Amino acid sequence: MVTFNEALLEGQLQGISANLEKARRKLDGLQTTLRRHQQGRIRGGRTPKAESVRKHVEQILSGQHLKRLIRCEVSPGAVPQLTYRTDTAALCRLVGTRLGKTLLFTDNDDWTDEEIVLGYRAQHHIERAFRDMKNPHFLGWSPMFHWTDTNIRVHAFYCVLALLLVSLLQRTLHGQGIEVSLKRLMELLGSIQEVLLVYPRQPGQRDPRTATCLSGLAEEAQRVLDALRLGRYQAD
Repeated sequence: MVTFNEALLEGQLQGISANLEKARRKLDGLQTTLRRHQQGRIRGGRTPKAESVRKHVEQILSGQHLKRLIRCEVSPGAVPQLTYRTDTAALCRLVGTRLGKTLLFTDNDDWTDEEIVLGYRAQHHIERAFRDMKNPHFLGWSPMFHWTDTNIRVHAFYCVLALLLVSLLQRTLHGQGIEVSLKRLMELLGSIQEVLLVYPRQPGQRDPRTATCLSGLAEEAQRVLDALRLGRYQAD
C-alpha cells in the first residue's frame, strides 16, 4: 500500500530546498576557486586536477537526492572548469513519484486499508514504551543489579509486566477522557498517600484512637483517584 501525507511532503521539500541551497553555495565556492586558478590569482600549491574536482563535487552532492537534482560537468584542461545547473524536471518527477509517500508492507490480508494505515501510524506508541522503559525513576530497565541469565530474565519480565499494568491504567483513564503520559501517571499515583492519624489516649482508653485519611491531593490526582476507584482500597 502507498500512502500520501501532505505534512510529510512539505517537510521533505523544506529539507531538499535547504540541501540544494547549501550545495549550490559550495559549488559556487569551488567555481570561484577554479576561476582564480585560471586567472593566475592563486600562486603556490598544486593546480586542481579534473579527477580531484570530480571527487570534490561528488562529496558536495553526497546528500539525499542531490545527485539527481543538480547536474554537474567538469571539463578537463590545464585548470578544469566546473558548470552546474538545477534539474527542475527531476525535482518535479521526485515530487510526483516519491516525496510525501510511504510504502507499507503487511501480511494481514484481512485488514482494511484504514486499519493498515492506523496500525502503521500507531507504532509511535511502541517507540514511546521503549523510551519509558529507559526512565531511571519509573519502569526503568536500568540500573540492573543482576549478572546471571536467570536473574536478568526475571528482571526483564517484571519490567515489561510493570509497563503492561501501567499501560492498562492509562488506557482506562483514556476511556474516561483523561489523557496522561505514563510518567505523569506514575507521579500522580505516587502523590496519592494514605495518612494514619493517632489521637492521644483518653482516660479510660486502653488503646489510642486512630483514623486514616488521604493526604491533600491536587485536582489532577483527585480525578485519577476517582476514575480508577482507588478509594475502595482505603483502610477503614
